[in-house]
Amino acid sequence: EAYSVLPGIEASYNVFLAQQVRFQHEASANVLEIFYCRNGRIGWNMQGDTAVYLGSGDMTVHSAACCADSAIMFPLGFGEGLSISIDLQRLTDDCPEILQSAQFDPQALQSAFCSGKPAALPSSPELEVIFQPLYAVKAALRLPYLQLKVQELLLCLSEFETGGKELTQYFSQQTEQIKDIHKLLTEHLDQRFTIEDLSRR
Repeated sequence: EAYSVLPGIEASYNVFLAQQVRFQHEASANVLEIFYCRNGRIGWNMQGDTAVYLGSGDMTVHSAACCADSAIMFPLGFGEGLSISIDLQRLTDDCPEILQSAQFDPQALQSAFCSGKPAALPSSPELEVIFQPLYAVKAALRLPYLQLKVQELLLCLSEFETGGKELTQYFSQQTEQIKDIHKLLTEHLDQRFTIEDLSRR
């Protein structure tokens, strides 16, 4: 389900039933992408050989350039989440009154989250307060709630200091090695591998 929330801001409720999905779109450093993982686990392989790993309640924030040609893996075969796309230039030109009154600066957000690797924020009471009502509210009220909560999220992100509470990021090469070991174990259930064997691999 997709919604036009505010000028330059779109949101969509997503349910994935797959082992993997691929994304290809324009690589724009002016567009901020936010994905909140509600259920399941995901491994998102992005540009520059980086990967973000999310569990229930975790969130990633990055530019559209990071995920322009990317793939999400679902180890459990499913995932559910809310994605929010924000055109920061459009937000600069047409900033909502609430954000203006809080001295919100879209360019500061771009500097913090769109100039490097993706940020992954762990589950927290602050994120729960923002996202839980977006799933609890009746469908008819989703749009006004999205308009309120997206502005709340932007204010929270403007106060977030990168490098503090981020989840650990890993290189995709490590991910592939772990997948190979997982495949080895599941395809050879009749064999017993020691920790030393697996570490060597």
